[in-house]
This record gives sequence, C-alpha cells and structure tokens, in this order.
Amino acid sequence: MKDDKKFIEKWGKVRRNGKTYYMRTKIAFFMMIWSITLIFTVIKIDNLMIVLPVFSGLLAGYIFGLPTTWNKNEKKYNTLLENE
Repeated sequence: MKDDKKFIEKWGKVRRNGKTYYMRTKIAFFMMIWSITLIFTVIKIDNLMIVLPVFSGLLAGYIFGLPTTWNKNEKKYNTLLENE
C-alpha cells in the first residue's frame, strides 16, 4: 500500500513532464552509463569493434522498450487511482 502511494506520487510527477521528456531523460542516462563503461573497457581500438555493436543493439532495444515501459506504468497508475 505504501509502495503504491509512492508510485502514484512519482509517476504523477513523471507524466506531468510528458512522454518525450521521460524518454529523453532515460536515453540520456543510458548513454552516460554506457559511455563511462566504454571508456573503461575500450583500451584498444580492436575492442571497440567488438563492443560497439553490442552497445548499439542494447541502445536500440532500450529505445524500443521505453514506450512499452511508459504504457505499463500508465496502466498501473490508472488502475491504482481507480482502486484508491
């Protein structure tokens, strides 16, 4: 119950900013984390050719998954508001 109230408060703030802002901030955070990871793991250019396709695939999957996450959270938010 306490977690549900926290979710309602947090998601209410997120949805006020909009879906585009949500996606931009999530992608920016993902890019920052992976950039740091790439800096520490890629010492030789040969490693870049191995890591870059993995990074690109993960980024594409993450971007395509964000609308699904948004919709899932919207459904949960609306269900919790109805049951409150």
